[in-house]
Amino acid sequence: MLSRKVCTGVAAVVIPVLAAGALEARALTTTPVVHTVVVAPAKQGSAAVHAKVVTTTSSTTSTTVRSTSATSSPAQVRTTEITPTTTVTPTAGALSAWDSALANSARSAANVLFVGDSITEGYWSVSRSQRWVNVVQSQLQSQYGGSGLGYIPASDGVPVSPPVPDLWIESGGSPSYTAGLGLRSYDITSSGGYAQITVTADRIELSYAQGPSSGSFEVIIDGIEQAVVDSRSPSFESGRTWTSRALSAGAHTVRVVPAGGGDVDLEGIQVLDGNDQSGVRTWESGHAGYTTKDFADDTSLGSDIGEVEPNLVVVELGVNDETFGISPAQFVQNLTTIMKTISGHDGVTPSFVLVAVPKPAKDSTADYQAYVAAERTLAAERNAAFIDLSQATNDVSVDGIHPNAAGEQLLASSVLAAVDPGYRAPAPAAPVTALPAAPTLAVAVSTSTGALVTWVPSLDPTDSRDIYEVAA
Repeated sequence: MLSRKVCTGVAAVVIPVLAAGALEARALTTTPVVHTVVVAPAKQGSAAVHAKVVTTTSSTTSTTVRSTSATSSPAQVRTTEITPTTTVTPTAGALSAWDSALANSARSAANVLFVGDSITEGYWSVSRSQRWVNVVQSQLQSQYGGSGLGYIPASDGVPVSPPVPDLWIESGGSPSYTAGLGLRSYDITSSGGYAQITVTADRIELSYAQGPSSGSFEVIIDGIEQAVVDSRSPSFESGRTWTSRALSAGAHTVRVVPAGGGDVDLEGIQVLDGNDQSGVRTWESGHAGYTTKDFADDTSLGSDIGEVEPNLVVVELGVNDETFGISPAQFVQNLTTIMKTISGHDGVTPSFVLVAVPKPAKDSTADYQAYVAAERTLAAERNAAFIDLSQATNDVSVDGIHPNAAGEQLLASSVLAAVDPGYRAPAPAAPVTALPAAPTLAVAVSTSTGALVTWVPSLDPTDSRDIYEVAA
């Protein structure tokens, strides 16, 4: 029986802080609280590390100090004060569909759909493995089975640098943005055109659109023709699929070429590897520059959802809505349309997680919080989980909007804390000039909710963050 730690008055969050370090929390009071964490040597040159946590609420203040031995000399004192970001705990049953899918993932695949803008698509990510979507995917698959790359749209949302490194090699056509998840299809119009991708898989599923101007296309895997697919139809319809036979373990090159009669509107590929019939499958539907209106107006969204049959839908939208003048009221109306469209197709009743990302540098706090407040209210009304990272104050962005490596991890850890009952955020590492490696420090803190704080020092020389975990 799967269980998720949910306590009245607490919420699962990741807390971003200033340059002194990053503090990550499993659960935290939603009442305004300031935690002051001081990590210091017991004395210069000693082999002991002290963690001091001061918790202040409107009515109480308490201080507790614990120490433990370390394997090397402790470093300089660090002090960090934070006002926590809040994640609203989902109401009872909000993630029941997803929990049920995970409980049965050994017998039937659990499907996760990500809907979002360039932050979901992965702009400025240096690799696919760094994207928050892929970090979530990797963690869920490690826990519940599978290792396939998931759904990869056939084109980038906006073909400008720097998009996430593309796996597709294409010629003789252009992005059509007319079909498929995220509206990121590629239209092969030349008889000599093609779309090719090399992936590790034991089975693949191609998605395409059919219509009056479409023709047939040939599917070639590792140089051998597998099928000729006829995509002609009197009316346009997206979300059509062709699934390969079982493939041998390892890398395979998949090539799609026109076979006559019209264009080929290729939407993407689902890469399966040990998760054809079980485990976790992911579907990325991000589109750079898109607003809630773009997805709400997507007439093919319903048929595409029929292809996915999601058990969990993670929605990351809103930044572009403010940029393009969509009001908070219309933003919520569009989100409602998206959720209803997904929930109302083919009997699909997934769990939803709505994500408010860190406030873009260009936006005023008051303006951005109007969207966050509206989204929080909608989540409560529609029984969805809500992750609020809008008040992140440390540098989690590469350009004021798109996440850097720390921002990708922030998003991934936050989502995983909400949707993976067994998830425990990994302890990132600190520079050699920071705190030495040491056993976990358990620091009891008397708060209005009786929280327990656990501090874990960093080890990675490329990361200056420390972790502490708060549980009620």
